[in-house]
Amino acid sequence: MSWGKVFASGLYVQAEVKVEQEKSMSLFLLSFGPIRLTHVSDNFNVLNLESKENYYRNYSIQGVSHPRSYLHQISKGGDKYSFIGVDACLEPGPRRPFNFVGMLRKNEMEHVRNLSEEAHRQGSNYTIWFGHYPTSCILTPGPGGVRALIGSHREGLVYLCGHYHTLGGMVSNMYTLQQAGFLELELGDWKDNRLYRVAAVDHGLFSFIDVHHRDWPVILITNPKHTLYKMPTREPLNRMRNSTHIRMLIFSLSHIVDVQVKVDEEGWRPCTEVKGPLYVAMWEPNKYAQGLHYIHVHVEDGDGRVKTITQPFSLDDTRLGFHLLPRFVLMSNISLVFQLMFGFMLVICVVPLCILRVLHILLKGEFQN
Repeated sequence: MSWGKVFASGLYVQAEVKVEQEKSMSLFLLSFGPIRLTHVSDNFNVLNLESKENYYRNYSIQGVSHPRSYLHQISKGGDKYSFIGVDACLEPGPRRPFNFVGMLRKNEMEHVRNLSEEAHRQGSNYTIWFGHYPTSCILTPGPGGVRALIGSHREGLVYLCGHYHTLGGMVSNMYTLQQAGFLELELGDWKDNRLYRVAAVDHGLFSFIDVHHRDWPVILITNPKHTLYKMPTREPLNRMRNSTHIRMLIFSLSHIVDVQVKVDEEGWRPCTEVKGPLYVAMWEPNKYAQGLHYIHVHVEDGDGRVKTITQPFSLDDTRLGFHLLPRFVLMSNISLVFQLMFGFMLVICVVPLCILRVLHILLKGEFQN
């Protein structure tokens, strides 16, 4: 196993790369820049890409060479990882509330499609998509849109975004599994909620956790993965059933002094530090072959910070369901929603006037008689 870091569109992505042995790790750093955002000065009230107010182009790592959507690839452990940034920001960049939706014009949509095909042609094993806008509010020419593009190749695992955030505090976990089989994951904002994301691809299995700033230690269990986020058509889920170790990534400001794990109501067992943030513990997955189970991890660091987390998992077809509101927000079509809202408001405004007009005619006729 190996790991790396990506900072993209306000999302802290931990990219895991598998190797043959479950307990080995090599470290590498992915250093490439973000994608444009609408809520900050890289597109907020910016006239065009060449504007001096375009902070993304002027100051970011990727802004000069990739002013809009781009592809970044890295090979490690015999696998190739592709990161595709989708820039759907409007041009010119309007102020609120007109920046609520994003748009990919025909030429930009074709550019993103070419990036996807290039990644596929070069043998990408795992493709992580990211952008500011969720797929539900990106307007595109033609049918299907961005969702169809992400779902067109099996290696497309996830789309990471951060526009709705927590929907004003109404939805703490804005996640869903799209019909094409990939995850779409909104991240809460940094300004008010101080949230960042740690994600991993461990032997082909994608895992993640959203963390509040200064909430240490950070614990990400990568095997077995959270049952809610399983992607049956995109991940080799049988690897959990055939694995020999529970695996987790643990980070803290000081050294880790104690890591223990237990499954269901069994006793606590110590974990072994392999290298860097990777900790493992032997397990027998056949004991948990059916139904829903819970894995618990307890961590203590050298400064006395203690955290215990619990994560559900299943090794069969047992699933959990996403909440209704985030599913509706992320799986709907904002253009269709606005059309329905317009039609509804039109009916609300016009029908009462029609009723009053009919009543007026009827009453006028009675008085004349």
